Amino acid sequence: MTAGASSAIAEVGEDMPGVRKVAVLLMSLDTDRAAKLIRELDPDDVAAVAVELEQMQHLGGTTIDTVIEDFARTAAEQRRDVRGGSDYVRRLLEISLGADGAAEVYDQLGGRERFGFLATFDIPTLVTMLSDEHPQTIAVVLAHLAPDRAARILGGFEEPVQCEIGIRVATMERTNAAAVDAIEEALRERADALLAQQTEGGVGGVDSLIAMLTRSDKATERAVLAELEQIDPEMAEEVRAKLFTFEDIVSLDDRAVQQILRQVDTRGLAVALKGVEDVVRNKVLGNMSSRASENLLEEIDMLKGVRAADVKEARTDIVKVIRTLEESGDIVINRGIDELLD
Repeated sequence: MTAGASSAIAEVGEDMPGVRKVAVLLMSLDTDRAAKLIRELDPDDVAAVAVELEQMQHLGGTTIDTVIEDFARTAAEQRRDVRGGSDYVRRLLEISLGADGAAEVYDQLGGRERFGFLATFDIPTLVTMLSDEHPQTIAVVLAHLAPDRAARILGGFEEPVQCEIGIRVATMERTNAAAVDAIEEALRERADALLAQQTEGGVGGVDSLIAMLTRSDKATERAVLAELEQIDPEMAEEVRAKLFTFEDIVSLDDRAVQQILRQVDTRGLAVALKGVEDVVRNKVLGNMSSRASENLLEEIDMLKGVRAADVKEARTDIVKVIRTLEESGDIVINRGIDELLD
């Protein structure tokens, strides 16, 4: 575990730096929502958060829950202290957590403080988590959630179970606080275990940042990489290398591939294609003339004893050409941003 990850776990609540809280919050979201939130930040803030994300390798469920709860408390205080704060809090929560998560937290601000840690899970996961519980236990949990979210969870059960839960909710009187505490604690332990399983392979790091950047616009990517270059040039180069790999050439349109091929010599291209998957080779050959493709295939066949390091270097050189063409506006790499803006 890195020093950043250890400090993130140790510094929980008010002692955790604000930029680290933002990083933890982003890591608790799916990459699409995290990318949307990143676009709302200033470039300097994005760079600072990116550094935190790079250093985080693993976070426990307790840390994530604490940060989200702290965020909710801060939002509640702003709602009380700022004129028109209600609209501000609702909009801020929707940007950060999405509509469902915002509704859950916003209802908690009005007095629904129980089972707040469940806000980090989607509906199917919650249904699975509750499916082994007694209908009375499920009824208690749903009674403490926002009506819309509770209804969606209820809809995930089979009809006989739905009816039994519904009857128990309808006939429920004041529940013993100690019993609710026991249910909440048991579910929290289960939720922490589930989050630990989900993050067992590690979260954060270069791959998490790349997943976010590939869903961000070009301006955000440039700002993050520029700042990262100043802080850690080697890390910035690693991110650049993984943002677009040689195999990703199959995602480019034919016109872009043809422009790239005009900038690459046959020998280097032959080495890069050595041992590549057929789909990549066919993409390249399909954008060459018959004569040129024949020459390239002959060049590939003539290659003997090519080292893996030479193949990697040749592919890296071609990727650099691709990035140069993209920077100049000669080709466009689709980053999926249009889907996020729909």
